[in-house]
Amino acid sequence: NKVIPLIKKRFPQFARTSGRSIRHMADAYNYQNSMSAELYKNVLESTHQINSLKLKKLSDYDMGNVIRFWLNEHQVLMPSIKVLGQIISQVKKIDLESRINIKIDGMSIRSYNNSLFLINNSENSFKPVLWKNHNKVILSNNKEVLTGKIVGEGFLLDTSKIIHIDKPRNMNLKIKIKANQPARSLKYIFQENKIPPWERENYPCLYVEDKLIAVIGLADSVEYAANKKQTGVSFKYKKNPSSAGI
Repeated sequence: NKVIPLIKKRFPQFARTSGRSIRHMADAYNYQNSMSAELYKNVLESTHQINSLKLKKLSDYDMGNVIRFWLNEHQVLMPSIKVLGQIISQVKKIDLESRINIKIDGMSIRSYNNSLFLINNSENSFKPVLWKNHNKVILSNNKEVLTGKIVGEGFLLDTSKIIHIDKPRNMNLKIKIKANQPARSLKYIFQENKIPPWERENYPCLYVEDKLIAVIGLADSVEYAANKKQTGVSFKYKKNPSSAGI
């Protein structure tokens, strides 16, 4: 390239001045990035969840940088200035009744219970699994259900019966969680445990001969509970993706 040598010859200070400018820009970028990282840590609740009440207290400029940092952490394509403006505008007005839902690069930013969530739009419902004493079941959406045997805890199950792990079949189905209280519906259980609406339809439940006996990890039926001397089977829901399995 002949242009740069000619510029250097005509303007001897060019290399020094341009180099200094580049260093200044790099320093400014690194400083801004470190500040965004600190603000991000302050509002972060979990890998895919941000405290929107803390976020909305920031200036529009800092809020935008935190959102960009969050999306970049998950390798999501940066939104346009218009879309970022929409996010900031909605976050500033967020409350318990807000239902933000903005799609970005195969993901969605959604709100629930004064938090923002980054949701993968490709997550699908899982297929029912026939449970036969598996220690670990990997569902077709890559979520896991772990089981274990514990004396005095868990379910007393008759393995000669058909036992399924399946998603909620009807939100009005009920489970008797405590002997001295009325049975509770799936809708009630999800609301009490603050499960976001988009997770409810794919939340794993346990069925014995088509009878709902548990929302795994949230509510267990007392009708199938092992007593203190019996060995029961416990079920645990693990949301983190895992390797291929059943």
